[in-house]
Amino acid sequence: MKSLLVTRPKKDSIKIKEHLNKLGFNVYIEPMFSIKYLIAKINVKDFDFIISTSQHSIIALSKITKNRDINIITVGNNTMNIAQELGFTSVKSLNGNINDVISYIRNHNQANILYIRGKEVTCNLKKNFHYYKNFQEIILYNTIDRKYFSNRCYNALFQNKILGILLYSSRTAKILIELIKKHNIHDKIGGITIYAMSNKIADIAKTACWKTIKVSDQSTNKSLLSLIQ
Repeated sequence: MKSLLVTRPKKDSIKIKEHLNKLGFNVYIEPMFSIKYLIAKINVKDFDFIISTSQHSIIALSKITKNRDINIITVGNNTMNIAQELGFTSVKSLNGNINDVISYIRNHNQANILYIRGKEVTCNLKKNFHYYKNFQEIILYNTIDRKYFSNRCYNALFQNKILGILLYSSRTAKILIELIKKHNIHDKIGGITIYAMSNKIADIAKTACWKTIKVSDQSTNKSLLSLIQ
């Protein structure tokens, strides 16, 4: 049976696995990092809106406030959907990338803005808007990188069972490539297709020698899965 590797956290991968199973694929779930949510005290009523660029920041926010009426701006639809599932009622997706977030903030520079994020970020919005007195940020979670492949995943890669790998973030791509180097299995990935959610992720993946790299049209799970046949 054809096998795919999903690199998202297990909880996020269950529905993906079910979808791919229906298409006839065997699915390995191997999260590239784990999440540690942090304790923080914030008064969300002090802000006109909250910026979120990751689903984990939304999940963390839901753990520290019962307020579900606050205005939330997300970079993409996936994060918006998570926010709505968690009960937040005023959520808008920019359906774009970090540049769209930057433009949105500049167009609302009189508003009181809170940026919720993880300890590690690809783009540090605070540096872009350090001169905005009404722009604040708070770190709500930390990521812990996987140190080694699980035995099951390593054996599947070593035995050339994996035909495709789904990548959802730049960080995931970097960790995956580091693990391949650590396990010294560069010669085992030449037949693997990478399914990347963005061009930025694909650019990182290009530092290794895959069979091919396919990029989804939009940064959504639906768009990424549409690449797989």
